[in-house]
Amino acid sequence: MSMLVPCGLGRYVLTIQVMQLDELFRDAVRKQQSGDVAGARALFVRVLDALPNHPEVLFRLGILEHGAGDFDKAVSYLSRASIGKPDNANYALMHATALVSAKRNDEAAAIFERYADGADKGAAYASFNLATLFLERGDSQQALELLDASLARFPGDEALQKLRSSMGE
Repeated sequence: MSMLVPCGLGRYVLTIQVMQLDELFRDAVRKQQSGDVAGARALFVRVLDALPNHPEVLFRLGILEHGAGDFDKAVSYLSRASIGKPDNANYALMHATALVSAKRNDEAAAIFERYADGADKGAAYASFNLATLFLERGDSQQALELLDASLARFPGDEALQKLRSSMGE
């Protein structure tokens, strides 16, 4: 039996299509996990053709494009994923990482800054990357202050410790 079901943004698809898209998505994830980038990309794009704002598909395509070195395309996909799920820190932090790779450091810093004050591992990642951006632009005092505050919250984080110790006193 076919019926229409909502799929976001006022769009509807037949349930048979939803089941096929779900299977395509699972196949794409398997291909991505096994290292078949081209196969995964092709399947994710097919899902995206039917559901153009699917955050998880956009996120995974962004990761694939980032890994392939197409940073502008990665930024585009990851930006759309972040818009689709604005409360997902992983999406936002990967978006910021792609922005750094695309040499768009000011945009990346703004995203990292939003997450650097948190209490989870994402905050340690954001703090490390933000401190690195501060150092790259010559603001060692701001990097030092951020690292000291971050290490107070994440005393066992080796990446933060290593970056902080490389700065001296």
